[in-house]
Amino acid sequence: MSDVTHFLVDKTDLTQIRVVSKPLPSLDAGEVLVKVDRVAMTANNITYAAIAHPIPYWEFFPWDEGWGRLPVWGFGGVVESRSDLAVSTRFYGFWPSSTHLMMKPRVVRPGLVIDAVDHRSPLPATYNQYAPTDEDPTYSAEAESLTCIFRPLFMTAFSLDELFGAEGFEGASTIVVSAASLKTAWATSHLLAKRDGTRIVGLTSKVNRTFVEALGCYDHVVTYDSIDDLFDESWTAYPDFAGSQQLRVAMRKAVGPNLLFDLYVGMAHWAETRFAEVVESPTVTSYFTPSMIQRRSEAIGREEYFRLYAEAWRGFAPHASASVEFVESIGLEALATAYQDTASGTVSPETGLIVRPNS
Repeated sequence: MSDVTHFLVDKTDLTQIRVVSKPLPSLDAGEVLVKVDRVAMTANNITYAAIAHPIPYWEFFPWDEGWGRLPVWGFGGVVESRSDLAVSTRFYGFWPSSTHLMMKPRVVRPGLVIDAVDHRSPLPATYNQYAPTDEDPTYSAEAESLTCIFRPLFMTAFSLDELFGAEGFEGASTIVVSAASLKTAWATSHLLAKRDGTRIVGLTSKVNRTFVEALGCYDHVVTYDSIDDLFDESWTAYPDFAGSQQLRVAMRKAVGPNLLFDLYVGMAHWAETRFAEVVESPTVTSYFTPSMIQRRSEAIGREEYFRLYAEAWRGFAPHASASVEFVESIGLEALATAYQDTASGTVSPETGLIVRPNS
């Protein structure tokens, strides 16, 4: 192979994209070349592109100034090795929007490999970890598409549910979830709905209302144009997956002094995001999943934390499989189309976009 192809996004204008190829450099000792095999495109990836600070997502797979390789989750396999890892070793993990990635793998323990390339060492460790499929007890070849779409999203959902279980969102009994059709949002609501005394309200668009109501995890569904219906005199928390400043202002007006907790999680409505300061109480708290994983793992033990995660995943996976139709396409041009459709909000919530970057 002489070239590697990359899908690039303009960091200052997320609507500007291109696909380019570059010659592949030779491997040094200790390196491997991984073929990126199957990845997902979700609103989560758009959040990665939209957040330049404080989480440096563009730095995981750096490119020329002004352009970035979009991080995606999925599977890849070693096709050339100058390390102890055998050719054909397959991983689940965090990849660039490219056909291939050169890695410097280091085995931490059975079932966990990290990319020890120098520029990734200061970055959040969660994103540098790769799970060999032949050592992953949760791996299923038949469920790869489900894993690509939901594994990173469900970790956010599980960690939010863990936060609620540990700290109770300041005592709120009603939880208003924005962008309720978003897969991370309804995975979170699926878990929160199992907690006694908790009322889950989904905020969504008119076009997605029927889908959201059919999910069965929301006690009440409110469309954005009827947001005044939120007020019911109960103490309220707002995990925000939309990231819209306009929506936040409307929600605060509707809920009023009953709002106890305002948590900024995602940017599904990235074009409406404005980082204007909210001066009234409660202040907006930014949520970062890896930090919560570390915090709760230290509190209850890493083994117990991931045992609970696996148990929760087993309960959610059948629900996700029944609610989503996976659509697979091939090539980086297809990845570019999937990105544009996701960024523009034209992908239906019951669709899961899977791309095989190598044609």
